[in-house]
Amino acid sequence: MKRFLAILILATTLITTVSCKNNNNKTYKPPENTTTTTSDENNQAEPIKNKTFTSNGLTITLTEDFRKISLPGYTVCYKSESVTVIALRESFWFEEGMKDWPLSEYARRVEVSNFQHSPTIPKKVGDHMIMEYLFYDYIDHIKYHYYTCMYKGTDAFWTVQFICKRDEIAQHKPDFMKWADSVRV
Repeated sequence: MKRFLAILILATTLITTVSCKNNNNKTYKPPENTTTTTSDENNQAEPIKNKTFTSNGLTITLTEDFRKISLPGYTVCYKSESVTVIALRESFWFEEGMKDWPLSEYARRVEVSNFQHSPTIPKKVGDHMIMEYLFYDYIDHIKYHYYTCMYKGTDAFWTVQFICKRDEIAQHKPDFMKWADSVRV
């Protein structure tokens, strides 16, 4: 048990550090409006279209603004101009008896492995659990907000994290909640 927690803490710390680094050291620029895209010839905004992504046993509905990316240590990741979504699949074979855990036990362990970020206590929302925390990137000096959701599938637990700059969370949180509800594992 102690070995599992130590490995989980180490993996989460390393993965979180890697995921918070912005690719190519470019600065994120938030979209002008999360519900519209560029204007057409008549100067009328067009709604952003939803797009469903399926990969490695995870299905999620985001928007067309997202593209699939690869980050070491994660099962699947997606990125838009101002939001990153990272997902980690942890198979039930990882620890004996894991398939019998309730989602709340897995969420408690994810909370413990992220204790250094002072996460909120996981709470049940629909068929998943959520917790939130801040991460400070000491290299780029940027604070990120993590909206972390945990799910139990038929053969694995999943942690799906929606990440944006701390000062943009009010803009993105309604989308995070909607996207979290769309996850199927």
